Amino acid sequence: MTDQRTWLIFAENMIDVGYRLLRATDAPVEGEWAANTRSVAQALFARTLSNARGALSLIRTGCIVETRVLTRCCLENYFWITALFKDRETFLEDMLRGEMHHGRVRGNFVRDAGFDLDSEVGRRYLTEIQRMNTDWESSPLPFRAVAARGPVNRAYALYGNLSSDAAHPSFSSLKRYIRPYEGKFVFDPDAITDESEEIATLEQLCCFTLGTCANLLAIAGNTSPWATGQLQALVAEFEQLVSK
Repeated sequence: MTDQRTWLIFAENMIDVGYRLLRATDAPVEGEWAANTRSVAQALFARTLSNARGALSLIRTGCIVETRVLTRCCLENYFWITALFKDRETFLEDMLRGEMHHGRVRGNFVRDAGFDLDSEVGRRYLTEIQRMNTDWESSPLPFRAVAARGPVNRAYALYGNLSSDAAHPSFSSLKRYIRPYEGKFVFDPDAITDESEEIATLEQLCCFTLGTCANLLAIAGNTSPWATGQLQALVAEFEQLVSK
């Protein structure tokens, strides 16, 4: 098994190369960036690099739960960019309707939750909520449905694990902070983990980041020998580390 230090070195280099590959996809955008498939793919990969960088900082301080939460974010990005590569403008439209759906849900919650809206600002807010409810074409965009749109849909099971043992306050997550001691329980903010879990998490983080990068280059149409060679070298090294 490849040790944690080697994975950290690989991940740091992967992020550095990722920054250069992101810059290599830059191109002028006409109109709204959110209506441009390449621009949204760039934003997804930029978010992935940010998430991965944060995850590496956290795992170095022993914060395995927080590292796995950010690894889960990288998997979300991977689901999204894979669906974007498959369905292009259709998926962008679904993203917009999903965002509008959440805006309506939040607005209706504020309207119904008993907040004092008897003011000029409040009345304008209520008018805007009414407009959202009547004029916006919206529909939810569930994570599982996004995952099912691409060839990585089986990874949704892993997404569920990352949610249960890290992102959500479930018993699976909470038990990390409990240690038996002299017939009692001691609660410790340093979450229980082991080196094998840390290595597995780093492997997953790198896998999702590389997959997101590959989809970005495919969407951007960047088939230059330099960009292709950089990604292929990273994938070959990743596969070598996994096989050890």
